[in-house]
Amino acid sequence: MTPERLTLVLTLLGVTALLISLLCGLRAAAAVRAYYCGRRDQLTRRMDHQRFRNLDYLHGAVDQYLREQRGAR
Repeated sequence: MTPERLTLVLTLLGVTALLISLLCGLRAAAAVRAYYCGRRDQLTRRMDHQRFRNLDYLHGAVDQYLREQRGAR
């Protein structure tokens, strides 16, 4: 094999390895982003659930207060 041909083959192998590593890196970055976005969505849902529980508690307390006020009259 001539030195020029060997250089060409090694260059093509290097470029191929670079492209493969780039694609793997992009895939890993997408997986990390999906993981953290999923965690953020899960945390947001949990916070919304807690907020609605707090609102239910508040509405219940207001209803009880109003019933007591009506009963006191």
